[in-house]
Amino acid sequence: MIKTGGGNRENGVSSPMLIVIIVILVVAAGGLGAAFYWAYGQRNHYKNDQTTAINNAVTSAVATQREADQKQCAIDNQKPYSTWTAPTNFGSVSFQYPRTWSAYVAQDGSDNNNYSVYFNPGSVPPTGNNQTPFALRLNIYLNQAYKDYIGQFQGNNELSVSPLTQNTTDTFVGYQGIRVNGQFNDAINGSVVVFPLRTGTIVLSVDSQQFVDNFNNIILPSLKFNE
Repeated sequence: MIKTGGGNRENGVSSPMLIVIIVILVVAAGGLGAAFYWAYGQRNHYKNDQTTAINNAVTSAVATQREADQKQCAIDNQKPYSTWTAPTNFGSVSFQYPRTWSAYVAQDGSDNNNYSVYFNPGSVPPTGNNQTPFALRLNIYLNQAYKDYIGQFQGNNELSVSPLTQNTTDTFVGYQGIRVNGQFNDAINGSVVVFPLRTGTIVLSVDSQQFVDNFNNIILPSLKFNE
């Protein structure tokens, strides 16, 4: 006798298992899809962050290089340096300064007492106002003693006063004087160097921090005078 119905029972058992397997596969596929989507999003987020960081670094590097190039160009434009020399009776004070600066002689020494020259990039502004900062000032006072002149800086808490020996060589002990740094008034923040000249005084002043590098690296190293 041929039995029937056994195959139906097997189908009845396998159908729920098949459904379970399908559900598991669907859930797994969904989980893998979600994981892939999350990983893809993270990858894009990382990629975007990395791209932004690279772009920012490149922009910063370009700006830094541009600033350095502009600064170097400004330095190169100052060369070859010009040389200023005061009259013989004022110690023949000489030094180099940027050729892009102009000079204005306010007192030519014709009174045989004072000699004053103002320097500034481009044109020299009016010299009558002590609130105007200049790139450089040279003042030579034949009848004002060095000790009397430097006395004005004592007791000023805004200023730093220190001994200065300038341009020492193997055969020369250097020019002996003082250097004064600080805020001289509301408009002038810079440095002054003072040297004795026989019975008089030599004063070199830079009135703004903008020109202190020129003062330190060009003017003072080239300074010469007959003591």
